[in-house]
Amino acid sequence: MTDQKKGRLIIIRHGQTEYNRLQKMTGQKNVPLAEKGEEQARDTGKFLGQTHLDHVFASPLDRAFKTAELILDNMDGKATAHLKNTDGTWNIAEDFDLMEQDTGDFTGRNYKTDPDIIAFDRRYADNFPGGESAADVVARLTEFYERDIKPLLEDGKTVMVVCHSNVVRSFKVLLGEATPESFHKHRAKVRNAAPWMVEFDSATMKAVASYMMDEVASDNVANDNNTAQPKTAKPDIKKQNPRR
Repeated sequence: MTDQKKGRLIIIRHGQTEYNRLQKMTGQKNVPLAEKGEEQARDTGKFLGQTHLDHVFASPLDRAFKTAELILDNMDGKATAHLKNTDGTWNIAEDFDLMEQDTGDFTGRNYKTDPDIIAFDRRYADNFPGGESAADVVARLTEFYERDIKPLLEDGKTVMVVCHSNVVRSFKVLLGEATPESFHKHRAKVRNAAPWMVEFDSATMKAVASYMMDEVASDNVANDNNTAQPKTAKPDIKKQNPRR
């Protein structure tokens, strides 16, 4: 009897930027990683270590693409050798559908103190002034997932995606761990460069486990347990070139 094939999806927000530190809305503005963000990405690479990755996708915005490069730079060379191009660069597929939500007129403004942003009633289907809605991001992410990610997971592959905070939240809606209603309300903070693993039964494409990899590792250290014990996936809550 053969083992059930299991596809794995590792979703990671980019490392910290200066805009993150200053609590500015970044949207699709192409800001670079801060020094701390680069360090976070390197640490994530060391943490992932010998994790085998079959494919890597990233948003084309510098902060996400550079995070993906730094992660691969700091993983075990034997685990990532197949992802190296002949010119020494990494085989990272860029996709515009992974770009951050367009925050329009609010881009570059402090979301904690700006009166217009504070007064704006964030709703799932409503666009930021001059920008996108959360529904827009989920729609384009769903197209990307069905086209490029799902076939790989069905084949039992391990895929890493490096993107942005609202894209991570969109993945949660897409995978049934959040609802459109909870996208803006009661939303959990998305930590920079923290790897979220979702495991799928490749035959049914049902998520069978979902966990933050670094939190599982920390729990195991605290419990003196060397074997990671991922959390069972939550049931569906509700059916439902800028780098230049």
